[in-house]
Amino acid sequence: MNVVLSVPTVMICIAITVLIVAVALTLVWMHDQREKAVLWWAVAMWSAVLGAALIATRTVLPHWLAVGAGVALMALAFALVAAGFDKFTGGRPRVVFLVVGPVAWLAAYAFIPDFSDNVAYRAIAMMLIQGSYCIHIVNSAWRGWKEERLPTFLATVLIYSVHSVFYVVRTLFATLLPATESAGEIHAAWVAIIALEAFMMGIFSTFVFLALIKERAERKYRLAAEIDGLTGTATRRFFVSETRDRLVKTPKAGVLAIIDLDFFKSVNDCYGHLGGDRVLQAFGTFVTRKLEPGMIFGRLGGEEFGLFLPGREASEARDFLDELRADVERMQIPFMGSPIRITISVGAASVRDAGVDFDHLMAAADGALYVAKDEGRNRLRMFSLSMRMHTILEDGAETRLGLTEQRLSRMNVRSRIGGT
Repeated sequence: MNVVLSVPTVMICIAITVLIVAVALTLVWMHDQREKAVLWWAVAMWSAVLGAALIATRTVLPHWLAVGAGVALMALAFALVAAGFDKFTGGRPRVVFLVVGPVAWLAAYAFIPDFSDNVAYRAIAMMLIQGSYCIHIVNSAWRGWKEERLPTFLATVLIYSVHSVFYVVRTLFATLLPATESAGEIHAAWVAIIALEAFMMGIFSTFVFLALIKERAERKYRLAAEIDGLTGTATRRFFVSETRDRLVKTPKAGVLAIIDLDFFKSVNDCYGHLGGDRVLQAFGTFVTRKLEPGMIFGRLGGEEFGLFLPGREASEARDFLDELRADVERMQIPFMGSPIRITISVGAASVRDAGVDFDHLMAAADGALYVAKDEGRNRLRMFSLSMRMHTILEDGAETRLGLTEQRLSRMNVRSRIGGT
């Protein structure tokens, strides 16, 4: 069966489709210029629009301009898309990478005899050029998936992998079933399938680019709600939510610890709030690096942090927390040429001793922290039932630590010697 395909008609359809993508990306870029990859993708689509429009005029304009320059612009479009993915995934686009494909095409068109008039030669050349860019896009998208887990990265890997396969198929067909060309028409049964795939690729690209932009924006908002801006640890809300969920999933074992930086007010008094912020940042980073898989660490407020150790018995947690306390004591935090030293007090409670209810567990750990601070700070105390007999001063009156009256807080509990 001999299928006749009008190249100008196909190119006009592709140009119109890609034009919609180009306009959409340009508007996105004009609205928000923080995502630099959008500009690369927008320029890529405009390059593709111009390239397709030139190819559509192959029966009107000279062949070297319509096909030679037109296909070079299409190759440049793929290069710019690949560079945009590099930018989107934190890489740095390279000029040589951008121009090698279009320059290789123009060189072949100008210096290889019969190249410009042979459809098979041109098909093979485009497979090598655009296929290479597709593989690069797949690698960038896969790298992005491993770092950010945006769902559309996987869709990108699939779509551009399939597109690469089509280029290989196209080359095989061009070699085994050569097409003929006359008056702007290509005669071959396989060309229609390739043209349809190219048309669909333009549509899929629209969804890929816009979906990636949307998913990253949503991820930024989600991280803003989940990650403390100063320390890089979980926010209080996220810490509480994640710990509650983990207690439901693994209720039989686990330890919740509350960590308080000792005499943090003195740090602010001596080094100013800038020094205090530096200490909080360094502490958050230091503890995060020490965490084992599954542990949840977050800032509860001020200089107070929470750490949940799921599946751990009290003895295991004690060893880990006390080693952490000792490591923090050895820290030296550089600040304006004068290293800052800090210590921490830790109160911890296990599920077996305080129950699986989060509020009770938090109150027990809070009570144990009070005992650690009352006994001189820079120490770890695990909650035990006997601590319910420990007296405290609350709102000027003496009372006892307990789980049943109300949850203890640094806001209304003061140590006997005053201050926290």
